[in-house]
Amino acid sequence: MTTVLIFVAIVVLVIVWTIASIKILGPTEMGVVSYFGKASYFVDSGWRFLAFPFGRLYKYPKGILRFEFQVQTATTRNGAIKGYNNDETVGAADLNIDCVLLTYFSPGPDLLKTLSLSPGNSPKDMGPIIVPYVIDVIRSVAGSLPWPLVDMEREKLLDYILSRIIPDRRPNYSLGPNAQGFYEFTLNNGAIPADLQLAEMEKENPLVQFGLDLSRTSLNVEDVNLADDELAMVLSWPEKARLKGMSTVKTATAERKKLMLEGEGKAYARRKMIDAIKQHPDLEFLFALREMAQGTSNTILYQIPAAFESRIKNILGGNDPKDFLKGLTEEDWVTFQGLIKSLKK
Repeated sequence: MTTVLIFVAIVVLVIVWTIASIKILGPTEMGVVSYFGKASYFVDSGWRFLAFPFGRLYKYPKGILRFEFQVQTATTRNGAIKGYNNDETVGAADLNIDCVLLTYFSPGPDLLKTLSLSPGNSPKDMGPIIVPYVIDVIRSVAGSLPWPLVDMEREKLLDYILSRIIPDRRPNYSLGPNAQGFYEFTLNNGAIPADLQLAEMEKENPLVQFGLDLSRTSLNVEDVNLADDELAMVLSWPEKARLKGMSTVKTATAERKKLMLEGEGKAYARRKMIDAIKQHPDLEFLFALREMAQGTSNTILYQIPAAFESRIKNILGGNDPKDFLKGLTEEDWVTFQGLIKSLKK
């Protein structure tokens, strides 16, 4: 009986040890295997058998590592910018710059360096070291250009900053005053700037030291604001006034164009009306009634007294005036119109 119990205990222990030695990495994970506390090799998604307790598996996500931060009161320099504010010199200012740094853990042997030097496997663990370094780089760059360029030339600015964060990245632009003294970004064609010390950068850069994937590292500027609220308000008023003035001018122009088109339409309609009356004089009365109904006519209608209408019928041989006019020949109608004109005189 004792032998059976011992055998069962051994089987249970083997099963437990086997389960403890099986390590599984999900499809969004990768890892580093270490034996006796030393990083040994990189492993991808799947399961591994690591003899417990000698082998351990450290997991790292394959997805994006997102670091959100704000560069507070980054002081810019004074300088002129071509086409900005009538080419006047822009004074120094303090900026608050909202940024997002995106990167990944590097799959492969570099992950062994991450295990050895990184304080953890998440942005929360690495942020206290990486973020201050990136902020210092941004402050340095911001201090070499007038503040409007930070917002106006974000794409070129980011290229310039990344060339000072990623050692293997060659900048496409360089920054400085041109021959006329205006600060601008100019094409650099991938040349390494003289002030860029690659050896020092690799030595001090935590992204390099932590073995992160620099080929997939990017930096985004989400928002740029003047740190001084009163200064921001003062600078925003001229811009608001300019935009409001442009809006007023555009509104007035559109309203004037609308009135011109309406006037042209009414004039065209009146010309057509006059042409129709000339061809069909009996329509003049209908047009007059329509304009009276619209309130656009100064015509006044008077009712013909019944006694007068009766006398005209007697003159016309008892016929209604309308029937009489319908019965006139073209020659009689011309004579009748001449008679009406002479009576008006």
